[in-house]
Amino acid sequence: MSPALTTPLTLHPEESTALLASSYLPWTSLSTLENFSPTQRHPSQLASSESSKKADTQPPPPEPSTNYALGSKKPNASERRSSLRMSSLSTSSRMIDSVPSRFNSPLPSSNPSVSRPTTEHKPRPYHPNLRPLPSPHQPHCLAKDRLRLWVPVSPSARTSHPSSPDRISETALNRILEVIGASWADSTKELYGTGLLVFHFHCDLNDISEHERCPVSHTALLAFLSSCVGAYSGSTISNYAAGIHAWHLLHGHPWTVDQNKLKLTLQGASHLAPRSSKRPKRPPMTINNIKTI
Repeated sequence: MSPALTTPLTLHPEESTALLASSYLPWTSLSTLENFSPTQRHPSQLASSESSKKADTQPPPPEPSTNYALGSKKPNASERRSSLRMSSLSTSSRMIDSVPSRFNSPLPSSNPSVSRPTTEHKPRPYHPNLRPLPSPHQPHCLAKDRLRLWVPVSPSARTSHPSSPDRISETALNRILEVIGASWADSTKELYGTGLLVFHFHCDLNDISEHERCPVSHTALLAFLSSCVGAYSGSTISNYAAGIHAWHLLHGHPWTVDQNKLKLTLQGASHLAPRSSKRPKRPPMTINNIKTI
């Protein structure tokens, strides 16, 4: 009897493939790969991180309240804002105090270092035919200083009652006079001062009180200008009227004179001016005269 033939056991290809050992990891889904992190943490670490996130999202603890006295209430928002505003104002005031002020600087005219001729410090005596009555309101001074130093008796519109809170100091008033007076040249102020002297002399002769001289009525002014017609030129009378107007303006008094009547009066004064105040016309200057010179 012949030995039976033995054939090696062969597996089906599919079965053999399933039995093969694989060294790769099993297939996972795409969502699992996306959530995969190369650094895996312990569950205790995850719990601690979650608690720290919650702590970060919690609101900050309230500020400790200030202990107020018994019976006092806590200031509201408007009171706190007002206190902050007051503190800022005090800070700004301290900053302003530290900066040198540029107000009330010395004026060039009042600077004692400015040299002036010695002849200007002493005024000349009045003309015998033009001497006003003594008055504390019209001191004897230079002609160019009469607009400022001859103060009207009537109170100025710039001054107020002593008890008024908006009362201007005497120093501020004097500074106003100096600044406004600087708008006119010295020659103009001398001419206006001469007209002011003539006006006060006329008022003394006609018993016009100092209260009626400023503010002056248009009747009193026209009477003064009409009395000068025939002795002075039209331009001189116009300068006298301008000087009285400047005197009112400088000391803050209203000018209530009718301008139409004043204009007609000055025109009439120019037509009625004396011939001695007008010079005859001279022949024109020719080229031969210029060559001769």
